Amino acid sequence: MSKNLVSLSNEVDEKILKMKDKVKTTKRKANPLKLLGLFFAALTTILVGLSNGRVNLSTYSLITSALLTLVVGLESHFSYQEQWARQKWTLLKLYQIQNKIRLLNE
Repeated sequence: MSKNLVSLSNEVDEKILKMKDKVKTTKRKANPLKLLGLFFAALTTILVGLSNGRVNLSTYSLITSALLTLVVGLESHFSYQEQWARQKWTLLKLYQIQNKIRLLNE
């Protein structure tokens, strides 16, 4: 195996390790925002549904609706889901490069 091929293989291995960490971190950031958005959406719906003539929960539903808007805004600003998908695609391509390098070594 040539020196350049070994160097390339080592570099690809390093990139794979870094990308795997990035993928995990991004996924960890994406899921809580999504769950928080679902929670506030459900809570707003429940509060609006429970409001009747005697109990007025519209103030609370307005607050949860505002929090939902904030969470959705943060989610769209940081776009963790899209970032995670791009990182997974990059990781897949790195694995393909790694496999091709290994085939060249045989």
